[in-house]
Amino acid sequence: MKNILIRVGGGLAVLVCVTAATTNSNLLKNGNFAQGLEGWRYKYDLPGEGWYTNNHNLVSVAAEAEGKPKVLKLHGTFYELASAVAMGIKVDSDPVPIKPPEKARLTAVVKTTGPNCRILVYGYKWKPGIKPHPAPALAELRRCYDSTLLYFTKPTNASALGGSFGGAKRDWAEASVTVPDNKIIATKGKVSTLGQTMWNSVEFLSVHIVALGGKEGDLMVKEVRLEKSN
Repeated sequence: MKNILIRVGGGLAVLVCVTAATTNSNLLKNGNFAQGLEGWRYKYDLPGEGWYTNNHNLVSVAAEAEGKPKVLKLHGTFYELASAVAMGIKVDSDPVPIKPPEKARLTAVVKTTGPNCRILVYGYKWKPGIKPHPAPALAELRRCYDSTLLYFTKPTNASALGGSFGGAKRDWAEASVTVPDNKIIATKGKVSTLGQTMWNSVEFLSVHIVALGGKEGDLMVKEVRLEKSN
C-alpha cells in the first residue's frame, strides 16, 4: 500500500491511498502449508496402495518447527525409511495444468533430523476413458514423466543424477530445478527425442515429496514453489 499525491488544480492536492495488486506465481494453492494439508494428498487407500496404509498417521503440519511457522513434517522410523520393505512416507500435491513447451521451476526449503528425501515433479496425462474436467484427481491421471530430483547436497558424480537421494541437510536449505532439465535428458549435447516426447505428452504436474533412507526422525518442509519458467 502506498500514498500518492495528486494535484487537481487551483493549488488543491488530494492524497490518494493506493493498494498495489499482489501476484502469486506459485502454481500450488498451498505450497507454504498455511492451510495445513489442503491441496496435498497424504492418505493412500486405493487398490495397490497397501504399502502406505499408515502413511497419513505419519504426516502432519506443525504450527511451528525449528524456528519457522507452518512446517510439513514427514516422520519415519527404520521400518518406513530403511528396512528391506521400506517405501518411505510421502505426500503429493494436487495436479496443476501445464502446456508444453512451457517449463516449470520447482523450489523447496527443507531440513531433516534423520530421514533423507526424494523431491521431484511428476508429469501426468489423462487416463484412457476419463473425460477431461477442470479438477482432476491423481487417480484419474497416468504418470508419464519424472523430473530430476532436488539436490540439497550435490551428487559426487554425474552418474548419480536422476537417481539416489536429495541429500537433505540438518540445517534449513533451499534447492531448485527446472522442469524439464534438458541437461539430464540430453545426449551428446542434444535433447533426446524420447525425453522431449515424454515431456510433450504432459498435461499436469504434481510435486512428489518422500522421506526415505537415512535415520529415524522428521523430514521438514517449510515451503514448496512450482512456478512457470522460461
